[in-house]
Amino acid sequence: MPSLQFLFDPENNIELGSAYLSVLTYNHLEAIANRTSREYCVISACNTGPGDVLGALSADRVAAVNRMQPPAAFQQLRRSLPYAETRQYLVRVTEYPKQFARVADRP
Repeated sequence: MPSLQFLFDPENNIELGSAYLSVLTYNHLEAIANRTSREYCVISACNTGPGDVLGALSADRVAAVNRMQPPAAFQQLRRSLPYAETRQYLVRVTEYPKQFARVADRP
């Protein structure tokens, strides 16, 4: 278990955060076929854990999300994740690329 001092070092934090994203993407949530839907699930799992994310999808969890197009998967997560904090986190994080694109488009 890393110490707080270790985690507050930016390089360590980025390294461990990247490793956790990889574990979520390629181990816990790898069965989600659509890349964008999996991204939504990984973002949510960073905040609440993969169990809560899979539980929010349905009894037949992965099969259900694999039948959905990404907008439907996003809405399902927004409706069904157990914590308001995670539902808000998903919206905030998915808005960041749009904000960066607008800044990059400025003259």
